[in-house]
Amino acid sequence: ELVVLFKLLTMVSVLTHMEACLFWFIGNVSQEIAPERPNWVEMAVEDEDPWEMGIWSQYLLSLYWAVTTYTTVGYGDISAHNKAERTYAIFVMILNMALTAYVLGNITMLTTKVDQSVLEYRETVSRVKSYLQRKNVDDRLQSLTVRQLETHQELEEETDRVLESCAPYIRNLILSRLYHSKLASCRVLLGTSDEFLNSIAHTATMEFFQPDTLILQPREKSFSWYFVLTGRLEMVSASSERLRVIKPGQSFGDESVFCELPQHCGVRSITLVKVLGVGINDMKQICAQYRPDHRTVCTNLVQRFQGMKPKDEVEMRDIHAIAVHIRSYVTTIKTDMVTKLCYAASSGDINTVKSLLHTDREHDINTGDYDGRRPLHVAAGAGHVEMISFLVVQMGANVNVCDNFGNTPLNDAVNQNRQGAAQALRNFGGEIMMENPGPTMCSLVMEGNTEKVKLFLDNGAPHSAGDYDMRTPLHIACAEGMLPMVKLLLKYGADLNARDRFGTTPADEARANQKEVTVMGFLEQVTEAVSRRAARPAPGEACLDALIQVEHGQRQEEGLPRRRPGRHDAHGQQRLPR
Repeated sequence: ELVVLFKLLTMVSVLTHMEACLFWFIGNVSQEIAPERPNWVEMAVEDEDPWEMGIWSQYLLSLYWAVTTYTTVGYGDISAHNKAERTYAIFVMILNMALTAYVLGNITMLTTKVDQSVLEYRETVSRVKSYLQRKNVDDRLQSLTVRQLETHQELEEETDRVLESCAPYIRNLILSRLYHSKLASCRVLLGTSDEFLNSIAHTATMEFFQPDTLILQPREKSFSWYFVLTGRLEMVSASSERLRVIKPGQSFGDESVFCELPQHCGVRSITLVKVLGVGINDMKQICAQYRPDHRTVCTNLVQRFQGMKPKDEVEMRDIHAIAVHIRSYVTTIKTDMVTKLCYAASSGDINTVKSLLHTDREHDINTGDYDGRRPLHVAAGAGHVEMISFLVVQMGANVNVCDNFGNTPLNDAVNQNRQGAAQALRNFGGEIMMENPGPTMCSLVMEGNTEKVKLFLDNGAPHSAGDYDMRTPLHIACAEGMLPMVKLLLKYGADLNARDRFGTTPADEARANQKEVTVMGFLEQVTEAVSRRAARPAPGEACLDALIQVEHGQRQEEGLPRRRPGRHDAHGQQRLPR
């Protein structure tokens, strides 16, 4: 307002100065051209010669006429006496009329604006007082409320609301310049990133508290986080005993906003306090965007509580309980991150996984959930080959990590019959972990799913492991008459002469089941072929070669061409010759 008033005053002064100079110029010219004719200068000064007066007296005389003309007072002591003077006076009065309207309009706007602000404040105070009186609120609270309104009215110019009319990026730059360094020195925010601090500075609003104001009650959950700029506060117990002092550069409301815990003590102002406040919802959004910084803040809180000196045993128990809760909350944050990653991995959404890991660069991709399952387990079970490659190659996931049940990602892929995922995991060095391989393989054979058993055998599952009775998968297949399963197990090197703890061989199992003549006949052919190749050093390879010979004979009887001979690897798996 003062700047506007100064501008208007300068405008009026310059205009009247120019008009005064032109008034004198016209009078002087009239005297030189027609001395016999009257002019305004000679008529205005009768007791002395106006042309012999000093320059200041002449200027003051001319300025007097210009100002009286501008203000439209016009006492009549000075007036125009010839055509030139009258013509100039007409133009001057028209110009002055327009300028006067502009000046008066601006002054009226300024005074009305101030009056309107004061009027709104008075109406607000009146409504609040009326409400408090109707509700029978005690005088102390009424006085406190009115003082708070007065403080808000007086210090409104100190707030950052004036920046709301600026462009957002300019406003953010100003707020970062004002508060970044102060927030960085706060003990709770030590070690956090610049982006995290800037986000807090951009979101915070300035608030004021009158002296002796109870801001937070003990055991109350705060809905805002406060950073003290000026003033002093005190932390009080439930009995209103002072515990410690909060100084500028410190904060309060940390437990509630960052860890969702109630405040263990209350907060009361000692002097007039100016703080930066951030709402709990805004802070949650910031923490969700910067997860490592959120964990850092929680760790700083634990260290702060561990460094406190409690006043009594009650506060010591409270501080210990809060520290335990904060540690548990940090674990919850990590588990929540793993859950989101596993969900994204289950759907093969690589972009979501990248986005989540970008928000938390310190997260270990090998961290498991409550069952120890990692995103790689979930991706393998769902058969997402691209997700498996991304997690292993780019993120460094452990391909043989086990969950709480002892299953590796390859276990999950094989159990869900995901052949592509199993092949990808094998290429990365994945292995099957089986705590009880014998009972597991026997159960799979009992199910009769040849493809699933083949998938297990392809991925390194033992083909001749025994159960609690030392019965091998081949025992089960022969006893159940599963000819395709018998052929499959023999191809992978199952021992035809293995005996259980009762001394029974797979052939004995087939012989005991008289219904399964096909299996028995097949085993007799294999046994006969094995006896002819008894000179081979490895019984497993003898069985395999015998099995191939039997199959060739069967194909000749059916009129089919013989299969091309090949070699076998250490697991009994046939390999085509080069």
